[in-house]
Amino acid sequence: RVNGKPVTDLGIKVHPLQDEIHVDGQKVSGEAVVGGLSREAPKARWILLYKPKGVTVTPSGSSKTVVSLVENADNDRLLPVGRLDRNTAGLILMTNEKIWLHPLTHPSYALGRRYIAVVEG
Repeated sequence: RVNGKPVTDLGIKVHPLQDEIHVDGQKVSGEAVVGGLSREAPKARWILLYKPKGVTVTPSGSSKTVVSLVENADNDRLLPVGRLDRNTAGLILMTNEKIWLHPLTHPSYALGRRYIAVVEG
């Protein structure tokens, strides 16, 4: 059932955090829908991390990454929200709540951002 109505069509679209979803009579949490029905959703984790120069946000061979700076980041499935260049130092947000990654990073959501840059030279 979705929002109290039986589902009779395949491929019905739902919003996992806005719609009320029941499977076999039991309510399913939005995180479980996003993460897959076969496992329990992990505890939400958000980290605000200072990324120093020389550390990459995305894996790139032998370079040190922001994930390697956070204890248990791999186990908790932490991912960076956004990017910073390797030669840039600054704050970066990390989370394991994948449902937030797209809305926080995709330009179509037009979220405001503020950058303060110090240029040497």
